[in-house]
Amino acid sequence: MKFMGDYSFVLDAAVLVACIVLIILSKATYTKKTNRYKYFLSSIISLMIAASANVFYHVCVNESFKNGVIVYIAKMAYYIPLITVLALFNLYVADLIELGSKAFERFVLGSYSVFILLTMIEPITTFGYNIDKEGNVDSPYYITVFAAAYVMYLIILAINLYGHKNIVVKRIVNSVAIVFTISIIIILIQAIFKGDSFTCFAFFLPILAVFVLLHSNSYDVDFGTLDFNAFVSYFGEILQKKEEVVVVNIYVENFTTDMYIKKNKIAFQKFINDIKYNNFVFKITEDRMIFIYKKSEFDAERIMNCFNKLHEEYQLDQKTVFTTNIEMFKSAYDYQNFYEFIETRMKYNTYRMCNEQDIYAYINNQYIKQELNDIVERGDLNDKRILAYCQPVLDIAKNRYTSAEALMRLKLDKIGLVYPDVFIPMAEEFKYIHKLSLIILNKVCAYISENPKIERISVNFSIDELKDSKFCDDITSVISRYDIDYGKIAIEITESRTLDDFVIIKDRIIALKKLGFKFYLDDFGTGYSNFERIMGLPIDIIKFDRSLVIFAKGNNESKYMISNFADIFKRLGYDILFEGIEDETDEEMCRKMKADYLQGYKYSKPIPIEELNRFL
Repeated sequence: MKFMGDYSFVLDAAVLVACIVLIILSKATYTKKTNRYKYFLSSIISLMIAASANVFYHVCVNESFKNGVIVYIAKMAYYIPLITVLALFNLYVADLIELGSKAFERFVLGSYSVFILLTMIEPITTFGYNIDKEGNVDSPYYITVFAAAYVMYLIILAINLYGHKNIVVKRIVNSVAIVFTISIIIILIQAIFKGDSFTCFAFFLPILAVFVLLHSNSYDVDFGTLDFNAFVSYFGEILQKKEEVVVVNIYVENFTTDMYIKKNKIAFQKFINDIKYNNFVFKITEDRMIFIYKKSEFDAERIMNCFNKLHEEYQLDQKTVFTTNIEMFKSAYDYQNFYEFIETRMKYNTYRMCNEQDIYAYINNQYIKQELNDIVERGDLNDKRILAYCQPVLDIAKNRYTSAEALMRLKLDKIGLVYPDVFIPMAEEFKYIHKLSLIILNKVCAYISENPKIERISVNFSIDELKDSKFCDDITSVISRYDIDYGKIAIEITESRTLDDFVIIKDRIIALKKLGFKFYLDDFGTGYSNFERIMGLPIDIIKFDRSLVIFAKGNNESKYMISNFADIFKRLGYDILFEGIEDETDEEMCRKMKADYLQGYKYSKPIPIEELNRFL
């Protein structure tokens, strides 16, 4: 294999085989069908034509096949695809750096079209080479039309890559530059010796670099799945073509946890084989996978039976959601968010074929999220979408309603009244809750300033809110807008579960109590309770949850236990409030258990704060 006149077909044949392999690999894995990918694929095909033509050309120039016309055709079949590759790579790089304007595209295509035309008439002009009637080729010059095209290609490439290097990842630019430098050196050395064995190989190296750096969408080593970006692109094509498919979303708890991964790899491959699935599998999060079936090939019963067997054998806990095309969903992101929403409403090892109710529930959920985000971004403490409701509290000693608990509601144009169990978890997840709490506090303060006879209204704040270093300043700045005492506001909190939180919260409570604020410990009796920490907090009122009222009604032993809890707190100086009082029996029992305050539906359901006057 030499650089000089002696030609060896081995490299051209190798390039041809390598191009075929790249096409197979690009089809085997999923590759996004962008303009860039089309340029890339067209370059491979053009290079295959050039490599084949070069082999054919050298067969033709053999003495037994010499013919001027045939040699000319073979020469054109070699040079024209190579010049096409140069044009395609310039367009590819321009698209990569987002410089692919129509004007630039016209310039590139026009320039290289001129080079192709000049190449076709080159034997006539004898500028670079000439072919006689017998098919003999004479190349007296180093400068040819092809060489000029290659120089122009390098100039445009250098300007685009290094003139816009801030747009492309530096490591990619440097890697591409090294590969192109090697290619140029090969071309130059070959030109010096007037050979052409290595031309297609030199052109193949940048194609290979581009494939490895930008188009290879490697499978997950452990599970053979593609990632979320591949799912977005692949599913985008399905939506564009309006193909009817069934999407199977499977969430498996701890699927990729290190201690389970070996077992789960075996289970996963068994599952794939059992359900007879032959399409791509996408792992869009660590524990969530998506399968896409043609509607005619989908068999829900088979999938459920196979997963039930896997659960029995490998103890894999999963939630599986089936959906067909959803017309109002415009992207793969909509589907992912929808699956996450549906999963929150499912138990493990269950299956759900989604229907219109699920879709509209999700749409409402997204609408609520958008509205909450808008409320927070606007920062209007008087936002009309946030409604302040109250539930009056009976003061047993005074035998009248002296205080109330403030509660939050949403009122949205499209869906009306929204209750806390729907939007509070969402507000906490997206860190909206503090802004909403301040809006409620502002509306409570506005009410108190106009109705000073109310002794106190309590407002709920989460532990995370209290931990914020700006918490004290935030609430005092709201209250300072009104001419009311801090003692008119009580802050309801739930018990902290960590020692670090306890210390911070205790400091916040002490600072605010010095200003006159009252503090309630909410939901005592639900879940975790640590008496040492409760007694370490300088709070004023312990709120016994409705669940303790129900528990006390169970039998005398239960009643005795709850009564003693109340007695202990009373002796320690805390007031006791029982909530969830629904009838005379509840009230009488709680009075006997030393209650100071009672709250519940027996007295009033939560009402708009404007209606609280009728209880005072």
